[in-house]
Amino acid sequence: MLNKTFLLQLIPPRIGEALRRLEACIWSPAEGDIIVYQTESSVRHRRGNELTPGSFSLVAEGGFFWGPKYAQRWFRLEFPSEIREESIYLHWRDQAEATAYSEGSPVAGIDLAHPYYPLPKGTDSLWIEAVCIRSGIWLDGNALSMADEGSRFEAPRLLQRNDLAWSLYHDLRVLLDILEVDIADTQPGLRKALTDPVRFTPSFQRATPLFRRWCMRLDQAIDVFDAEGPEAFKAQLAAIYRDFPADPQALRAVLTGHAHIDLVWLWPERVGEFKAVHTWATQVRLLNLYPEYRFGYSQPASYEAVARRAPALYDRVRALIGEGRWEATGASYVESDTQLPCGEALLRSLRLGQRRFVKLRGEPARVFWLPDVFGYSGCVPQLLKAVGVTGFFTTKLSWSTINRFPHTSFRWRGFDGSEVTSHVVMLHDYNEAVGIRNLREDALQHQQAAVHPEFLVPTGYGDGGGGPTEAMCERARRLADLAGSPRVGWGRIEDFFGRLEAVKDALPVVAGELSLELHRGVFTTHGRLKAAFRALERALQTQEAAHAAAGAGPIDEHAWERLVFAQFHDYIPGSSIWEVYAEAIPELEKLAGEAVREAATVLGGESGAPSLFNPLPLPRVWRDGPEYYALPPLSGTPLSSVRRLEFARPEATPCSLKNQRVSATFSDDGSLRTLIIDGHKVAVVPGSMLRGYFDHPATNDAWDIDRPSLVSGIKPERTPDQQRIENDATSASLTFEYKLKSSRIAVKYSLFGDESVLRITYDIDWREPKMCLKGLFHTACLGRQVRYGAPFGSVLRSQSPGYAKEEAAWEVPASRWLAIMDDAQHEGLFVVTEAKYGVTVNEGCIGVSLLRSALVTEADMHPEIRTLQNRPRFSDMHRHEIALAIGRFSSDSPSAGHPAALADLLFTPCLRYSGGPASGGFLGLEGAPSLLPAWCEPVKTGWALRLHETSGCRGEALLRIAPGWKASVCDVDKETGLATPATETLRVPFTPYQLMTVLFSRDA
Repeated sequence: MLNKTFLLQLIPPRIGEALRRLEACIWSPAEGDIIVYQTESSVRHRRGNELTPGSFSLVAEGGFFWGPKYAQRWFRLEFPSEIREESIYLHWRDQAEATAYSEGSPVAGIDLAHPYYPLPKGTDSLWIEAVCIRSGIWLDGNALSMADEGSRFEAPRLLQRNDLAWSLYHDLRVLLDILEVDIADTQPGLRKALTDPVRFTPSFQRATPLFRRWCMRLDQAIDVFDAEGPEAFKAQLAAIYRDFPADPQALRAVLTGHAHIDLVWLWPERVGEFKAVHTWATQVRLLNLYPEYRFGYSQPASYEAVARRAPALYDRVRALIGEGRWEATGASYVESDTQLPCGEALLRSLRLGQRRFVKLRGEPARVFWLPDVFGYSGCVPQLLKAVGVTGFFTTKLSWSTINRFPHTSFRWRGFDGSEVTSHVVMLHDYNEAVGIRNLREDALQHQQAAVHPEFLVPTGYGDGGGGPTEAMCERARRLADLAGSPRVGWGRIEDFFGRLEAVKDALPVVAGELSLELHRGVFTTHGRLKAAFRALERALQTQEAAHAAAGAGPIDEHAWERLVFAQFHDYIPGSSIWEVYAEAIPELEKLAGEAVREAATVLGGESGAPSLFNPLPLPRVWRDGPEYYALPPLSGTPLSSVRRLEFARPEATPCSLKNQRVSATFSDDGSLRTLIIDGHKVAVVPGSMLRGYFDHPATNDAWDIDRPSLVSGIKPERTPDQQRIENDATSASLTFEYKLKSSRIAVKYSLFGDESVLRITYDIDWREPKMCLKGLFHTACLGRQVRYGAPFGSVLRSQSPGYAKEEAAWEVPASRWLAIMDDAQHEGLFVVTEAKYGVTVNEGCIGVSLLRSALVTEADMHPEIRTLQNRPRFSDMHRHEIALAIGRFSSDSPSAGHPAALADLLFTPCLRYSGGPASGGFLGLEGAPSLLPAWCEPVKTGWALRLHETSGCRGEALLRIAPGWKASVCDVDKETGLATPATETLRVPFTPYQLMTVLFSRDA
C-alpha cells in the first residue's frame, strides 16, 4: 500500500519493538518438578562434606525470609524426572547469593547478574550453597537490595531457553546500541530514547552515513523477520555484520574478564572467601562455553581460600592457568593500600604475593594489578622493580574530583628514579559490561592512542558481583569487527603490557606519588584499627630483630600473612562494616602480643640474667623506670653490664617545661607560646592546639572528609581548675584539660631526660558523632613545600595557596611524620606520630587528624538480621590515648634526630628478656644522617638490614661491622650478596630515596 518512508525517525522504534519481541521469546517454562530441602542457617560456613542427610529438611510450599545476615544455608534440589533436554535452565529465586554444586564441586555462581544455571542432561540433583548477602551496586539501582527481614526465598523454576531467539536478540541489541550512541553524538539535543515513538521526534537531518544505512538495512531485515521468521532474520543480520566491518583505523579494546572481589567490605572475611568460590565457578563455566574468553584474577589470598573451601575448583583453575586461559597476575598478596602500611609491610605484601604466583603459574607476576586503591605511594615503582614487575594498572585515578589525571598510558617514575610502564582507565571503572557508549568514550579518551592503538578494559561485575556474564561474552563476539565501535576482543593482561612495554620510550613520564583527590578520610577512620595495625608492624619489627640477633632464622609467616591481609584497600582504610573490625582488631592485637612474647623467648638463654634488647638498628637512649640506658643498635645486653646515663632533672611549672635540651612555654589556655631546642628558637606561633570540625561529607561517610568541613570548627573550652603538674626524677609534664560539647580531652606535654622533643599525649573521651578532631601546631614556616613521611622515604607537597592542585590537597597522608620549613628547607618544625596518618597543612599550620566519628559503613542496614550486638553507629566513639611528639627540624641534624628515625625511636619499645647478650654484628652507620637503617629481617644465611634514604640526598655511608661478622650489599628481594663481603667496615654509596639491603652473616 505504502512506499518505504523517508521519515528516518520511525525506524528505531520499529527496531525496538522487534527487540522486545525477541526478548519475550528467549525464556519459557519447562516441564518438571523440583523438590527442595534445606539446612538451618549457620554463621560458621560449612563445606558440603560436613553435612549429612539428617542436616536437611523439606522446604514447605510458599516463600519465606531467612538469615541472619552473612550466614550460610545449604539447599538440596532433587529432580524426580531427570533433565532430558538441552537448554534447560535452573532459575534459582532467592535474594541471597548462591553457588551451585554438582557431585561435590562448584559449577556456577547464581546472583543478580547470573540468575540462571544451565542444567546438563542427566541431572537429577543439585546442591546450592547460599549466603545471606546481596551485592549489586553496579546495576544502577535497578535491583532491589535484600529485604530487611532477610533473604527472600521463592520456589525455584525450570526454564527453557530458545537459543535462536537468544542469539538474534544479541545480534539486534548490539546494532541498536551503536545506532543509539551514533545518533546521540550527532543529535545532542535528543531528549528521549531513540526507540520511544511517543511525542515529537526530530527528523534526523544530521546523521552519519552509517546510521542511515543501518536504519535502511534493519528496516528491510525486520520485513524479512515478519514474513519469513527468525531463521531468515538471522541471515539478514549476519549480512549486516559482514558488510560493515570496523574502520581499519579503529582502536582495539582489549577485554580482560574481571571480577573485583573485595576480600572484606560490606561483608566479613568468610563471605569474601565464599564470593571467590561463587565467582570462579561461573568463570570456569564461561571459559568452557566461550573458547575465546579470557579471565584474570589477582590476590593469592583468594586462591588459598578457594583451595581450602573448594579443592576441585582450585585444581580446575590451576589447569586453566596452565592452558593460558585463566591469567593469575597482580604481584601482591592482596590488592593493598599503599599509603598506610610502612614500607617493609608493602615489600612483604609483594614478596608474599610473588612467591604464591610462582606456585600458581611457575614464575612471578609481571603486572601490579591495583584498580581500587585510594592513592599510590611513590616508593611503589622501586618495590615493583625489586620483585620483577614491569607493568602497573589502576582505574581509581579517574575518580579524582579536582584535577584530571592527564594520561592513559605512561611511565610511572618513583621517588628513586625507578620506572614501571603503566596504564589507567580514564573514564570508567572495573565493572564494564561491553557497552558501546563506554567503549567509544574510552577510545576517544585514550590519550596515548597515537603511540599504541589499544586500551585495556576490565570487563565484568565486580565488588562481589560475580564477574562477566554470558551476555557480555555474546556482545564481545559481535563487536570483534563491527563499524561504529572499537575492535573488541578478549586478551591477556600481561600480553597487553608486553606490547605497551615495547613502546614505553614514547610514553610520557609521571614522577612521584599518584594522588587520589578523594577518600581523604580513610587516613583517620577507625583509629583503634590503625593503632592495632601499627602495633603489629612494630611487634613484627621486634620479633624479626630478635631472630636476627639470636641467629634463629626466619619467623613463622602466619603473622605476616595476616598483617598483609589487613592491608587490603577496604580493611586498613576503615571503610568496611563493623563486623570486619570486630574480628580484625582483636586478631591484630593478639598477634602483636604473641610476636613480642616469642621475641623474648627466642632471646632467652641458660643464664636467665635480666637483659634489655634494642630491636632497632639505631643506637638509642632508653628510659626504664628511673634509669636511662645507652643501647647499641640491634643488641641485647644484660642490665648488669649496660651503660647507665644520668641527666639533669626536667622541670615543670604551671606555664613551662624544661630539660637540658628543650624549653617550652604555654599560654593560660594551654597553647604553645615558645619552643626552644638546643638553643634554637623554633618558629611556632601561639594559637589553639585543638579544634573540632563538623564532618558531614556529601557521600561516602567512612571514606571522605570534605573541604568545607575544615573551614571553621569549634575550639574546645579549657577547664582551668583541672591543670596537672608532674615532676619526677626522669620526667616532667604539664596537663591541660578541655571540654568540647560532651567530650573531654586531656592534653599532656612531657619532657624526658635529654630528649630533644616535646612529647604530647591526648587522653580523649569522645562522644560527638560526625566530627573530626585535629591537633593543631601553628608556625611561621611558609615555605612552598612540606616534607611528609612516606613508606620507604618522604614526599614534598606544596602548601602554597591559590592553585587547584594545592587547594585539592586539604587532607593528605603522612606516614607517621612531617616537617614544615621555610623555602631554604634548612630548619622548621616536625611532628612525629605513633599511629596517626591524616594531616592538613595550610599556610604554616599543621593539623593532625586525631580521630573522626564518621558513620560506620552500613551501620543502619538490616539491623534485625545482624547477629553482632552493640555495634557502634559511628567510628571512634570511645576512649583514646594518642601519642605524638614535636621538635626542631634541621637539615644537618644527626640521624637519631631525623623525624623518620624518631618515628621508630620514640614509639618502638625496647624489650626486657631473661638471657645473655645478643648481637647481629651491626655496630652502626656513619656519614649518612638521611640514610635510615629501618628493619632487620632474619634470613636463612644470616640477616638482612633494610636501609632507605629519606630526604632526597646522595652520598656514601660507612657501616661498622663487629668482629666475627661480614656484610655485603644484596638485592632487596634476594639473600645473595652482590660483591665480596666486607669485614670491619663497608662503604655503601646511596642515591636519593634509594632502598637497599645489606646482608650480614657470620665470618666463618
